[in-house]
Amino acid sequence: MNALYSNTNGNSNTASGFSALAYNTAGNYNTANGRDALQFNTTGNFNTATGFQALYNNTIGSNNIALGYLAGLNLTAGDNNIDIGNLGVVYESITIRLGTVGTHSAAFIAGISGSQSQIRCLLSLVPMGN
Repeated sequence: MNALYSNTNGNSNTASGFSALAYNTAGNYNTANGRDALQFNTTGNFNTATGFQALYNNTIGSNNIALGYLAGLNLTAGDNNIDIGNLGVVYESITIRLGTVGTHSAAFIAGISGSQSQIRCLLSLVPMGN
């Protein structure tokens, strides 16, 4: 299926890849790069999906970012998420997920090491259950 195949009222969308944003009808300002990226988005706005089936199942969620193979695949209707190398969680909102449990075991973020921010960050971290 062609990219933006069903687009009727959506504006300022960019889609590259087989079936990228294929079912978008009224969503605006979305960017989908990769096969099936944002395929089932219908009315979600301001989403960015890059990678095979990134944000594939998102239908109405807005302001989401997904980078990588299957990134954000499980997200259907949540808003304001960032999924990098992670499948995401159904209906989740305002969450950042980096990496995949069982694959990634360490994270290094510039500007945190050796500061009060590092201590606050480490105290706030909880392992992802999925």
